[in-house]
Amino acid sequence: MMKIFLEYLNNKPKWLILILGIALIGFLGVIDHITGDYSLTLFYLMPVFLSAWFVHKRAGLAMSLLSGCAIVAAHVIPNTRTYDPFFMNIWNISMEVLFLIIMSYMFSRLKIDFEIEHSLSRQDQLTHAANRRSFTELAEYEINQSRRHQRALSLAYIDLDNFKKVNDNM
Repeated sequence: MMKIFLEYLNNKPKWLILILGIALIGFLGVIDHITGDYSLTLFYLMPVFLSAWFVHKRAGLAMSLLSGCAIVAAHVIPNTRTYDPFFMNIWNISMEVLFLIIMSYMFSRLKIDFEIEHSLSRQDQLTHAANRRSFTELAEYEINQSRRHQRALSLAYIDLDNFKKVNDNM
């Protein structure tokens, strides 16, 4: 379901995503004002995410700053309601913990993606053979090991001419 939603948004124009983000921040600012001191920071992540993911990192930064302005405005405008401080503290702590859980998931997912990209940058995608970068790193490591342990080292490097033709036929 989420994948379908993300593909749907990916096909929308960037200006539409920005307008959606601004409208969402406005809506959240009003809700933030009505609820008083209850933390809604977690919900402000949605327009920031949409802008950063589907438009550009600068758009995500702009939405972060706009969210900050909405939060400040929501708390500066006087509110005449009184709230139960116990429930408010429970809510705010829950929001902060949930925010940390979401960020933890995002960091772990980013690490997995980084490791995948790291391995792909060191091997041919079709044959899975080590590429030049992989050879250079391994050779540097072995040369340093050889120096450290004062042992002889032999290296062999084979460059196959016209290997692209073989690769293309696989």
